[in-house]
Amino acid sequence: MVAALAAAFIFVASAQSGGAQVLSGAVRVIDGDTLEIAGETVRLHAVDAPEAGQRCADDAGQRWACGQAATRALRGLAEGGLRCEGRERDRYGRLVAKCFAGGRDVAETLVRSGAAFAYPRYGRDYVAAERAAAFAGRGVWQGGATRPEVLRAAPDPQAPEGCAIKGNISDNGRIYHMPGQQHYDRTRISQGRGERWFCSEAEARAAGWRRARRRAAALDLRQGATDWRRRRLCGRQPGRMAGCRNRRKARDMSHVPHELSDDFPEAAETIARLKRENAHFARLAEEYHEVNRQVHRAETDVEPTDDFTQQELRKRRMALKDQIAAMLSENA
Repeated sequence: MVAALAAAFIFVASAQSGGAQVLSGAVRVIDGDTLEIAGETVRLHAVDAPEAGQRCADDAGQRWACGQAATRALRGLAEGGLRCEGRERDRYGRLVAKCFAGGRDVAETLVRSGAAFAYPRYGRDYVAAERAAAFAGRGVWQGGATRPEVLRAAPDPQAPEGCAIKGNISDNGRIYHMPGQQHYDRTRISQGRGERWFCSEAEARAAGWRRARRRAAALDLRQGATDWRRRRLCGRQPGRMAGCRNRRKARDMSHVPHELSDDFPEAAETIARLKRENAHFARLAEEYHEVNRQVHRAETDVEPTDDFTQQELRKRRMALKDQIAAMLSENA
């Protein structure tokens, strides 16, 4: 009975009224204007919260963590669950929706309290609420604040001193690039998408990022030259073909999908413990393993599929990984 009630609480209702998709249930807050509900990532309509690492100034000119405050504000509003109604998706595939807590518009509450900005480019719903917050000097309007969209327009914010590792988010998941790796220079950090700088590999892995598989360009060139010589040798000496086939077989077998313990090496003991003690975590881990296996088999053409299906699988894997990372952080 309890399980049935819990399942009912996190159900997904696909309302057909006006073509809206309706989601109801418990919520995991990602940042000040983004959340996850019933496995769907939702971006609040017509609001723009300070970025996660953004700092604002109060009336005395002191800097304060307005990005973290926005996340806490949304988490407080969503504590008892939300009901979200959305009709469209943004370019990242997130459902753009209005969410309500006991009939109260969550986005309007955030803007009116000064925890977030109105976003008139996508709707003027909360412009009046923003004016009221600015007049009263609440939240981000205490002193000076830069609108998040201005920060996002910067092509590549300068790395903090001593923190040169680039945490990138793409269809392949959350990947960090080390200085000297092949794509390091061309990778740009967009804080608006949740990308960030890291000071160490341990910090990046603990936050849920994995290392880019590409080595430094010089190493790739050397390996390419070695492979070319081996191919020529195998082609010229038929007696060596068996050895060549064995090397290829070993190479192909090495491309296996990462397990959770590979993605979160510092949390291996916590992962094992939560799998034993927490049924919800165990289900997440099992689903992650299955989706990760499907992605791997699609990418390696073991089970070829179309680009759209691959992209959807990667999105699901990223969403699961975010949930797992949050639970690991809470239980560290």
